[in-house]
Amino acid sequence: MLDRSKFNQNPGMADCLVVLERFILTFLSSWPIKDGYQTKDIEAHFKALSDLGIKQVALVIPEEFIKDRILSTSNYRNDIWKDHLFSKGDKQQSIVKYYLDWQSNFLNYIDKYKHLIDIFVIEITDCNYKRYGDLIFQKYFDS
Repeated sequence: MLDRSKFNQNPGMADCLVVLERFILTFLSSWPIKDGYQTKDIEAHFKALSDLGIKQVALVIPEEFIKDRILSTSNYRNDIWKDHLFSKGDKQQSIVKYYLDWQSNFLNYIDKYKHLIDIFVIEITDCNYKRYGDLIFQKYFDS
């Protein structure tokens, strides 16, 4: 990633800016593809991003943790979130199914477009976010 940087011989001197953002794969997983936006457009977007040196990091939750993770959010997020959550179904089972299906779509899109852009998938099994940050740094910045 630093190969075109003036810091490529000494990456420890470079400032590193990392943005974790819900991006194209999240969009595709959340909404059906509309008229006028086709696979060739998606591929062109990923190619343009890859040509710019953009890397995509996908954070996924193991299936066995999804139920607890999703349902626990209603304990600490606001009422607007609860409205959103229960818009996915009126029973816990239907809410969990929605998110399992969503993540399955997300993983399918990762598999479909991984030949166009570097995608690093990390399974989030706990709250050790420093470890996950270190994994990203090791993958893209340590030589």
